[in-house]
Amino acid sequence: MRRIIAVDMDGFLTKIGVKGNIRFPNLAYSTVLKILSPKPRIKNIERVRRWKNIGFEIVIVSARPERVRDITEKWLKKHNLEVDEIILVGPGNVKEKKLNALEKIKPEAYHDDDSSTVNYLKKRGICAVHG
Repeated sequence: MRRIIAVDMDGFLTKIGVKGNIRFPNLAYSTVLKILSPKPRIKNIERVRRWKNIGFEIVIVSARPERVRDITEKWLKKHNLEVDEIILVGPGNVKEKKLNALEKIKPEAYHDDDSSTVNYLKKRGICAVHG
């Protein structure tokens, strides 16, 4: 049986997002990511590495659009963060899309910086953690 922990990308692994200082519309997202190369949230990256080291599969479930997959993969490589899968669900109703993705992979927990997303997922039976 797979043991999975899923995490958000922006705001949880990077300093762009709800907890970060900067939010941008989807249209400009790829440009912003290329120019800014978001800073890592070291504490959360270390947590993810620990989970990976004790045997969890790590899956990123992000509101980023598919068109920034290559930028996302390069950022992860730059910060030496190994993940097993990347699911990009943006744009659109990302809360519902995240829910659908999480229901398919059945993680033990999903970590996100957006409290409204966490609450939405919790109400629908997902073990979602804020922070």
